Amino acid sequence: MLYIIVFIFGSILGSAIGAYIYRRKNLKSFLIGRSKCEICGKQIPFYYNIPILSYIILKGKCKNCKNKIPVYIFMCEIIMAILTTILYINYGFQFKFLLRLLELILLLIISVTDIREKAVYTIDIFALFSTEFFIKIYYGDVMLNSIKMMVLLGMIYFLIYYLSKAMGEADVILGAVSGFFATNFYEVFKIFRNSFMVAAFVVILLVFLKNKGAKEKIAFCPYIAISILMVII
Repeated sequence: MLYIIVFIFGSILGSAIGAYIYRRKNLKSFLIGRSKCEICGKQIPFYYNIPILSYIILKGKCKNCKNKIPVYIFMCEIIMAILTTILYINYGFQFKFLLRLLELILLLIISVTDIREKAVYTIDIFALFSTEFFIKIYYGDVMLNSIKMMVLLGMIYFLIYYLSKAMGEADVILGAVSGFFATNFYEVFKIFRNSFMVAAFVVILLVFLKNKGAKEKIAFCPYIAISILMVII
């Protein structure tokens, strides 16, 4: 029963994250405005605001104007519901669970923003770094090794950016921060390897399914985020 409550809580968080990303440029609307369709402007009744279920019942469309509801909001709800439950299983209801949950929220915001806008807010990456920095200070983890790994991975990502121009500046910054989650060379290698393995798999899948060109620009921050997630989950 408790796991079900955590799952529902995670889905509510995911719904809030999706709405925040959608309305981020108008923060006032997110904080005090009632939920409404951004196309027709009609307010959404509370019974159509149930995470996950409402999207399925409405078949991904506004009840009033029939325009499509952004699918990433639905995906945020599912992803947060599942990952929040996994976090709770691994950490229990303790302070570290809440800190890791904050990191999870930031990773999802960074990933979805990069996919939607092909850009990332630096403040989100800084918030992620600050949270992990606090965790290491609070729990007395070895800080010096993590700083070394951050510098190392940052240099590697910068070289890739400088030599190939295949990445953006945000990728380099997040790539460097991902090194801060490691404490030794093997962990850094795993984080770096995992990000590129997941990216390669997705690119091959997209080319196969959608016949997209291999040179099409893709958002790389989500793959770095996944590699970080594999460490903290």
